[in-house]
Amino acid sequence: TGLSAGGAMASVMLATYPEAYAGGAIIAGLPYGCAGSVQEAFEAMFSEQSPCARILGDRVRAASGHRGPWPRISVWHGSADPIVKPSNAEHIIKQWADIHGLSAAPTQSELIGRHTRRIWHDANGSPLIEAFSIAGMAHGVPLDSSMNAESCGAAGPFFLDVGLSSTHHIARAWGLADRCVEMPRAAAANSGDGWHEAAATPFGAGTTRSARSPLDPNDVIAAAFKAAGLPVPELPTAASGTSPRIDPAPIIEAALKSAGLSAFAARVLRRVR
Repeated sequence: TGLSAGGAMASVMLATYPEAYAGGAIIAGLPYGCAGSVQEAFEAMFSEQSPCARILGDRVRAASGHRGPWPRISVWHGSADPIVKPSNAEHIIKQWADIHGLSAAPTQSELIGRHTRRIWHDANGSPLIEAFSIAGMAHGVPLDSSMNAESCGAAGPFFLDVGLSSTHHIARAWGLADRCVEMPRAAAANSGDGWHEAAATPFGAGTTRSARSPLDPNDVIAAAFKAAGLPVPELPTAASGTSPRIDPAPIIEAALKSAGLSAFAARVLRRVR
């Protein structure tokens, strides 16, 4: 699994080592082969490209000598993502639907609260692709911090509480939710679409989340720039007792200028702001 650049890397790993993975989740990422440079990557993030399914699929087929079976794919994207256009999720779907030989139209569609989930099954009824469009969500990982049976995680920068946990859903869908740690089991559940294999309760009765000191991601970003020998962008400082705030504009500007793309940086920042 991966978010943003990690989502793009998940696409790379699934395309270049498909025999090594049973499935992959791409969260706010990019389709494989859409960029060969920094500038092309930012163009893919911010522009509405429309490559055909065959071209997208051919990029994966050319990435290795593998000819199947192919990994199952789970795609997640916020409908209001200003950093990676939601159209990229549609391109990822087209890419893997072509690889799996599936129709462009999903075989099942449903609403989960305000969010849309689509599923593509093969001829035997096995789910190969699922895609979530998270209504109104910006750039980040969707989570549910309501402390119910489906909850997982705590809201913060790039971890957005939308009432639906991608982490919990993906782990449960892949049959991993009850293997990772010892936890009380909920009654086995099956959604009827064949995707879910098991369900587990992440928090048992009477348990609470442990108190943790909040990590300011701006400190991590600044340290990464410094370690790479790059000028550290001017990042916002969180006031005492408040959650850290992420401003993507100075991070993008510093990265693009370091890559010698000052003119392109100005165009990108106009869209972000």
